Amino acid sequence: MILITRPEQDALELSRILQNKMIASCIDPCISFEYLSDHKNKFNNELFLISSKQAIYALLKNKNFNKSFFVDNRFFIIGSKVAELCKNEGAEKIIKIFENFSEFANHIIKNEVIDQINYMCGDVISEEAEEFIKKFIIKKIIVYKVIPTKKLKEQTIKLINENKIRLVLIYSKFTATIFNTLIENHSLKNKAFNITYICISERVAQYMKTLGYKSSIFTDRSDQESIVSMAERLIYNKINNL
Repeated sequence: MILITRPEQDALELSRILQNKMIASCIDPCISFEYLSDHKNKFNNELFLISSKQAIYALLKNKNFNKSFFVDNRFFIIGSKVAELCKNEGAEKIIKIFENFSEFANHIIKNEVIDQINYMCGDVISEEAEEFIKKFIIKKIIVYKVIPTKKLKEQTIKLINENKIRLVLIYSKFTATIFNTLIENHSLKNKAFNITYICISERVAQYMKTLGYKSSIFTDRSDQESIVSMAERLIYNKINNL
């Protein structure tokens, strides 16, 4: 069985995908979101970075949101699904779509983009993004808050104690931190060490290892399709050299 730690809506979608592949899963989100519906937006220019679906949902729920935002402005976008949502809202001036923040960072440095980029994001972002903020390359505009989960579900605790969880999917360092805290709070560390963790990136996998989860691996690409493919191969014992 696979434990999905993603937020509820994304976890349900992923669970359906796994179910179609005859793979059992359970859902226990490590985080949820609070959209800032009365946030007043102040932008330096018409150049934006959007890297999460949550930022789009937050913008659409904001009572101060300008309906022509996606039509009028220029965008750097991280993630094909995020790009699809932006296009659905009328975005046509998409400069480039990236797979992850590192690709975006390399592009900005290589092309010497001068204008500070408005980054529509949550209050928790990657260390790499924080470095770009310190260098005034991007401006952090918080449109939603990330809420950590306070405890694991009873069903999750039972499954871990009974050694029924084979894989756990980890999508960020922040999620990894929350997961580790929950595991420690429920005295499940020894059991959790025996589980394999599929991480969204090498950086997240290395971080999980520093927390003691030695069986932490990562996919070649930072997308859901790659994670599902690796999970399928592991469940059906098609990967032998971890």
